[in-house]
Amino acid sequence: MSRRLVASSLAAALLALVPNALPRSADAATTPGLRWAKCADVRTHQCARLSVPLDRNNPAAGSTTIAVERRRASVPSARVGAIFVNPGGPGEAATAKVDDFARMLGRKVTDRFDIVAVDPRGVGRSSQVSCTTRPGTTTPPSLEPGFPVTVAQARAQISHDDAVRAACRRTGGPLLQHMTTADDARDMDQVRALMGDRQLTFVGFSYGTVLGQTYAAMYPSRVRAMVLDGVLDPVQWTAGSRSRYVPVGARLHTGDGAWAAVRQAYAQCQRAGKAKCASAARGIAEWNTVWSLLVKSPRTVWGSRFTWADLVTSTLYSLYDPGTVPGALDDVHNLYLALTGKQVSPAAAAATVDRQASATRQGFGLPGEVLDVTRQAVMCSDSLDPYDRWATWRAAAATRDRTRGFDAAGAWSSSLCTSWPGAGKGAYRGPFNRRPATPILFMNALYDPATSIVGARSAHAMSPGSRLVTGNKVGHLLLNDSACATRIRTNYLLTKALPAQDVACTDVRPLY
Repeated sequence: MSRRLVASSLAAALLALVPNALPRSADAATTPGLRWAKCADVRTHQCARLSVPLDRNNPAAGSTTIAVERRRASVPSARVGAIFVNPGGPGEAATAKVDDFARMLGRKVTDRFDIVAVDPRGVGRSSQVSCTTRPGTTTPPSLEPGFPVTVAQARAQISHDDAVRAACRRTGGPLLQHMTTADDARDMDQVRALMGDRQLTFVGFSYGTVLGQTYAAMYPSRVRAMVLDGVLDPVQWTAGSRSRYVPVGARLHTGDGAWAAVRQAYAQCQRAGKAKCASAARGIAEWNTVWSLLVKSPRTVWGSRFTWADLVTSTLYSLYDPGTVPGALDDVHNLYLALTGKQVSPAAAAATVDRQASATRQGFGLPGEVLDVTRQAVMCSDSLDPYDRWATWRAAAATRDRTRGFDAAGAWSSSLCTSWPGAGKGAYRGPFNRRPATPILFMNALYDPATSIVGARSAHAMSPGSRLVTGNKVGHLLLNDSACATRIRTNYLLTKALPAQDVACTDVRPLY
């Protein structure tokens, strides 16, 4: 997880920035209001662009353009409708993931459903939002993807945030004022209607679960089926009882999820034994020792300087993908040996330094730099946040020891939201307890470092009739890692039938 990512998929590819111009084809299907053409990058898919009002309550505000892509149902005679998909972010291009969703959902689903992706406002092929610094000026450095651990670093990060907010206030343009999740839900509903589907079928991951829950709350009668994997609590995302004191990034329980994932990873390491996991003998005591030493003071090891934020950041990134977790534990093991005066092979030391450096590399602004603010434009427009720029520092310090610093990473991910210049007038902030026509199927890994099971349980508890399917996975999103959960998801999408009760799947492969 980068510092700016609170609930986003590690599997996310870079945004697909392909030309807006789409060649027409003779056999392109026609949908009223949508002019389909073969996509420039995937010729078997169809693409369209749709002009939508910036503000549906104020037509004079102008319009923006959103991109739509679809993969047609493989068996047209068996077609049920369309499944709209969103991979998360916010800020990820849905159109870049159509084939990924199709492979994950499987033939039983894709034979009967089109897969439809709508790039949210400001994202991917939709009209872009950007903020540009003044020519001849340099944006103060950010610690991203790390985060501050000293007052001096916090002051520097706040200066960076001030400069980004100033650039957005000056150059963000009209679109910046209309980039809430609710705006995207309204756009998605317009596309649904134009495609002729009476109700929406939706599959959303990570932040996409906020989009799904927002749509279900705004248009409960229009939900045919909704699968949400890697669930965020929409109340905490938008407001919450402490919103003017605690920033949104510190309200989402990401630290609880990440620390639970670390503990579970070490438990599996110890069960696997030393032949498979070098940390098996001491287990999580190694992580706690390294953490405690770095909290006391930064250490220089193998010519590189390490802080406790470096430890947290590099570990956090690795927890998203089960395949990278063993390597992260090996890195902590090597640091433990070095910090306690034991021998580490040169090759192991070099590998650890390389991985740590790639996870905590600083980024610097450039004169006249165009800043990518799509993630913040959505998160900060949706959420109510403190007015005090030092609230993030206090929130990070308050939970540092309890979650071993992982909540601090979450808190700083939203530091830009203080006094964000986007108005967020179209935001929907509840209620989220309306019963949709078909109740929601929630899915969550028990040890998800980005979308904690705590948030999933909260969302499930407030959504009438819903079911929660969990899997014993360390990593972000259940995806297809549990055959038990996949069967439930497939049956629900095809039949709208939920299991009789919540289901705890236990068939996810262990880390070792």
